[in-house]
Amino acid sequence: MSRGLDSNTLAAAQADVIVPVLLVKLEIDTGDVRLHDGLGDITYNGEIYSGAGALGFVGALEEDSDLTRNPMEIGLRGIPNDIIALLNDEKYQGRLCTLYQGYLDPDSMTLAGEPYAIVMRMDFHNVNIGKESQIRLKIEDEFTILDKAINRRYNNADQQSEYPDDKLFEHAEEAVSRPLYWGQPTPV
Repeated sequence: MSRGLDSNTLAAAQADVIVPVLLVKLEIDTGDVRLHDGLGDITYNGEIYSGAGALGFVGALEEDSDLTRNPMEIGLRGIPNDIIALLNDEKYQGRLCTLYQGYLDPDSMTLAGEPYAIVMRMDFHNVNIGKESQIRLKIEDEFTILDKAINRRYNNADQQSEYPDDKLFEHAEEAVSRPLYWGQPTPV
């Protein structure tokens, strides 16, 4: 088996008739957005994924052996204004986006086995409003955090802004200007 792929999923992928499905879960504060690239609803792990059908698209996911950034794009066309408003108002950057690649049983149209999960992070979105509204959401792999600058300082003011009761860096600034006598007695 490849990468711990579920045996039922592997069997469904090798069957004479295959029905691939892609589930997408966007984790945001106001509630997760769960969609799939088919029609109707699919239940997975007790959660309902609504069908986006031909309205949705998923860009290519490239994989390589080094730790380079591999962004991809997912999107929806002809979507309701409430979903556009939700993404415009929500702070979602850096939140989890999970893609599940699986197969449906052609007879029952239910998931055959456990789909393969790819966990990524949401980056930003573009909204095109015209004859057909469209959201294009960039998502990136977990290694992108290594490329991002850390906008924090190791001082008391920065620590207090995030954790008001924490005293970790209380004396950090005065320690910088204080001479350190390593391996010898401190002069009096």
